Amino acid sequence: MKIIGSKPTIDTYLIMDDIIEKLSLLDYENSFCKGWKHKRISRIYFAHKPHNGEDETQRVHMLYDMVYWLMSMNKEKSKKQGVFVNFRDFKGNTLEALTKMINDLKKFGS
Repeated sequence: MKIIGSKPTIDTYLIMDDIIEKLSLLDYENSFCKGWKHKRISRIYFAHKPHNGEDETQRVHMLYDMVYWLMSMNKEKSKKQGVFVNFRDFKGNTLEALTKMINDLKKFGS
């Protein structure tokens, strides 16, 4: 963590390292990547802006699916969530997909 002025900044690389470590404990490469048909993410995936022709929508799609995959691990709570809506069903309306995801996360946490 660096301090700029009086406000500390967070090192996104350290956070992503921690996230990748936790995902590996959940065997996400087999459970998520293969099951949900996503490529394995690197520790800088969400820390950098898209490059090599990658569209920001691809990242949102990855995040959306990963959140629902993580929620699905709690069978009891995920039953209460209702029907899963595939990201592609939003037909490019990323804001609508993220709004649904946030609302579902709120319901899931309550």
